[in-house]
Amino acid sequence: MIYFSSDFHFSHANILEYCSRPFKDAQEMDYVILKNFSILKPEDTLYFLGDFTMRGEDHYKWFQSTLSRITCRKIFILGNHDKLKPFKYVELGFESVHTSLIVDKYFLAHDPALLSAMPKEYIMLCGHVHGLFKTQTDSQGRVVINVGVDVWDFKPVPLEEIEKLC
Repeated sequence: MIYFSSDFHFSHANILEYCSRPFKDAQEMDYVILKNFSILKPEDTLYFLGDFTMRGEDHYKWFQSTLSRITCRKIFILGNHDKLKPFKYVELGFESVHTSLIVDKYFLAHDPALLSAMPKEYIMLCGHVHGLFKTQTDSQGRVVINVGVDVWDFKPVPLEEIEKLC
């Protein structure tokens, strides 16, 4: 199966207040997200649309440990808070790293501001906006779907759910 998600913000205590996340602390948030993503199987693919964590290269072992708990094929679209060099993410367990990506009829990017660069025939999947919206249509009829955990109950979004929104 194919899944999408973004904006874990692992270990980021301030995101709890900023996005009104329902956790007592960042540790609980990280635990719940990882537990929810444990449904993913090795044959599944997760397109992660940015903001995995704000941690930097000095947390290499943490990255290895955390990514190993998400046991599927992982494709990464960089977000504005992702601090490592792209090839480091590949070294840590992502299959590939991109700034944006087209997958079938979907244009994947972290920030919906890239909508202006997207051809009209695509549907945009994004993150970055947290709880601002789940779906939106612009004045030209282009559809934008937010796959961030804040609007999907901190769970991966299956392609079938995305297709229902199109």
